[in-house]
Amino acid sequence: MANIKTPEPISEQDYLARIQRARELMGKSGYDALIIFGYSAIAGNIRYIANYRPFDLSLFTMPGYMPNATILLSREGEPTIFVPTWFIPEAKERGSWMDVQSMEIFEDFIREFRSKNNLKKVGIDGWDTIPVSLWELYTKAFSGVELEKTKIVEELRMIKSDKELAWQELAARITVEGMKTAIENIKEGVTERKIARAAELAMLEMDAEDLSFQTVVMSGPYTEHVVRRPTERCIEPGDLVLLDIGARTRMGYCSDMARTVGYRVLKDKEKLLEIVAEANRRGQEAVKPGVPAGDIDKAVRGYITEMGYGKNFPQSGYHGMGIEFAEHFPPTTLLKPGMVFNVLSAVFITGAGARIENNTLVTQMGRRVLTDYPLYKLL
Repeated sequence: MANIKTPEPISEQDYLARIQRARELMGKSGYDALIIFGYSAIAGNIRYIANYRPFDLSLFTMPGYMPNATILLSREGEPTIFVPTWFIPEAKERGSWMDVQSMEIFEDFIREFRSKNNLKKVGIDGWDTIPVSLWELYTKAFSGVELEKTKIVEELRMIKSDKELAWQELAARITVEGMKTAIENIKEGVTERKIARAAELAMLEMDAEDLSFQTVVMSGPYTEHVVRRPTERCIEPGDLVLLDIGARTRMGYCSDMARTVGYRVLKDKEKLLEIVAEANRRGQEAVKPGVPAGDIDKAVRGYITEMGYGKNFPQSGYHGMGIEFAEHFPPTTLLKPGMVFNVLSAVFITGAGARIENNTLVTQMGRRVLTDYPLYKLL
């Protein structure tokens, strides 16, 4: 297994610089304060500011202990993060620059905060994932204040610093090693679950903090699905095997890599693999500074449609990457150096399917693929 060097950690000063940039954007928007929300599945905004990732929602369902987090960022002074009481020690340890409070005192805290600050307009970031009950709590606590939906922190996350890119590349390298391990385990009679566990163990042993998402291994007729959990189905000759895996690093940066393997397949499935591979190559060629992100999808989709499979490509040809394995970059977003995308191509037909995903960095001269590995394999 490859020996991979750990990059320089993202420091407290780096987090404080992010907070300052957020405040500058708050000023331009006329916000007196900013509320930032996140939960376990979509925690990028919280981790970007506080280096804290809420626990998995499935672990705690008691009232008052839903493991989400809220940050209150004012125009000056120490930012405050509100978490369930059980998680206060971890939040303090991970973000010493933050004031950490229990979510149980949120209303009382905001009441006192408002008594000291004349709030007229407050931005809400992460608004599209806030539970109804928490949204009601926010509106009650800030009654009489104009609340405006915003994407300030998401915008800051779009362009990565050199330190961030080092961690992004580490996630990609770990995932490539996981992919190699998964493919080495594709043999007749081996189950999808065993292949998935082999890939996961390889990534975790290389010091991944966690998986980016639940590992996908689909074989044979199951590859007609866009996504499916691994099963006890055994690999058979003639199978396509779709692998979609990802690692999360200790600084939070994620990878998302997909490859499809042909296991003793006939020419018709080889052709399907080559179509999906060529579509991905064309998507890669579309990645360059100054072009709209939507051009990546146009390139991928255009070729797949030309080959007669346009209706069999239900996904987008790209998505952003960073602290979350899938970050939203609108199609009109102009590509800039430091942005990281996943170029995605796929075709799903009755009884068979293939997907390829490549992590790609926008550079000054064009692009650089971070998940450098053959687009498909024939075994």
